[in-house]
Amino acid sequence: MTNPPDDHPSPPRISGAFVSPFDRQRGAPTRQESAEITVSAPTLRAAVPAAAAAAAGDRDLMAIKRAGVTALVAGMQGRTAFRSTARESTATNAILGIGVGIRPPQSRAPGIVSDSVGPADEPAINLYVRRKLTAAEARQAATQELRIDAFKDDRLPLNVIVTGEVKALAWTGSLRPAPNGISVGVTGGETGTSGCLATGLNPPRNTRLLLISNNHVIANCNAAKYGDPIIQPGTKDGGAAASQIGVLERFITLDFARANEVDAACAWVDQAQVSSWIYNTGPMTGNRYDQLTTPPTSAQNKRRVGKAGRSSDTVPGQVFDITTSIPIVMPNGRQAQFDNQISISDLDQPFAALGDSGAVVWLWDTYTPVGLIVARGAGTTFCNHIDLVLAKLDLQIYR
Repeated sequence: MTNPPDDHPSPPRISGAFVSPFDRQRGAPTRQESAEITVSAPTLRAAVPAAAAAAAGDRDLMAIKRAGVTALVAGMQGRTAFRSTARESTATNAILGIGVGIRPPQSRAPGIVSDSVGPADEPAINLYVRRKLTAAEARQAATQELRIDAFKDDRLPLNVIVTGEVKALAWTGSLRPAPNGISVGVTGGETGTSGCLATGLNPPRNTRLLLISNNHVIANCNAAKYGDPIIQPGTKDGGAAASQIGVLERFITLDFARANEVDAACAWVDQAQVSSWIYNTGPMTGNRYDQLTTPPTSAQNKRRVGKAGRSSDTVPGQVFDITTSIPIVMPNGRQAQFDNQISISDLDQPFAALGDSGAVVWLWDTYTPVGLIVARGAGTTFCNHIDLVLAKLDLQIYR
């Protein structure tokens, strides 16, 4: 992230009368709020899979994908039960993840599709693999590892997508008021990207200005607690106590034994310290401030998307799968399985880099939010669906 020049105007400040987290005694949340922070993820699977099934256009493919998810989660639970180390490795598995989508575009970035069966723009099973495999090798590995006989059929539409191990992108300067798309973190924890501002749907949270990012960025993979200081920039970019813009307010607990749908948290921020605008920078946009448009919408295959990230600035990518199930290695070294994720292919340059976790993804031409960046493999960035993030955190986007 490139800081704006000295003569670059600051983003507009927040108007309205929001309650500041600094109006309360720090470090002494009420019991109600202290319990409010750790929210076990409710089951909100209807909206995304329904849209995904419609987009995929093939119930048989979705049935194969669901069977694959069951096998991947069962494998993860087995590794958790029988390994004593903190990190559950899948190093012996060729198949890392599965989804239903289309073939990623062949970009000028390093190639990620090692083999395909079927038309490029038609629904197919996307197999996310550790290393380059032919379609025949991938089918054999999927038959053995996922125990799904459908992969024995060499006519099954298939894209073999090389990601290698998928890792969360937790990782430059200070701006006031702080726009979205720049460095943020919890004191002493990881450093990532500020996503966007929101407000709660119900009292008392509807009078709070809240900043959305990842659990692994501002809640330290479940280790943080309500009221912990949130700083801009994050610790790895030189942030300290004087850099505080708010406090941790809520997070969705990461589950390391079952599938997750979101890696999400929000901070209660002081309106004098932040801005609802996004700081876009890079060769494609120049240095400028833009605003998201609302309401958010669902991701769709073939759509070009963008993001403003702490590390890789503003670049486009293209959605090719909105149903992905993939294991992600978190900064604490543990592996968490994620289901119903958005897969975004690089185009002319990498869509995301280390430190971009927590960035909001939007439609390139309208700035309409569709996702929240979590992790990246080789050539592919993985994101939560923004509607699930908002629903589980009980929020609406503020602009």
